[in-house]
Amino acid sequence: TYGSHLDLSSHSANPSLGPLNYDLTAVISHSGSASFGHYHCVAKCPDGRWMEYDDDTIYESSIKEAIDPSLIERTWTPYLLFYERNKASMPPL
Repeated sequence: TYGSHLDLSSHSANPSLGPLNYDLTAVISHSGSASFGHYHCVAKCPDGRWMEYDDDTIYESSIKEAIDPSLIERTWTPYLLFYERNKASMPPL
């Protein structure tokens, strides 16, 4: 399973990087088999809203649906996760 936040601090050998905290920004999911299927994406917009992108259709969504795509469609399986470093956790330059 995965969550809306990811902390990689314990995997860093360089403490000067500060905390390595990341926030989920998008999930690409797949439905179907290895030889045939369909992809869709739930992503966070710059204004903070979550949207679902399915071919030429866009729906309002939520972070709950990004974390658990089966809430949208029972057969969706998360395929690719996108995280962005939380700027508040970055040390000053």
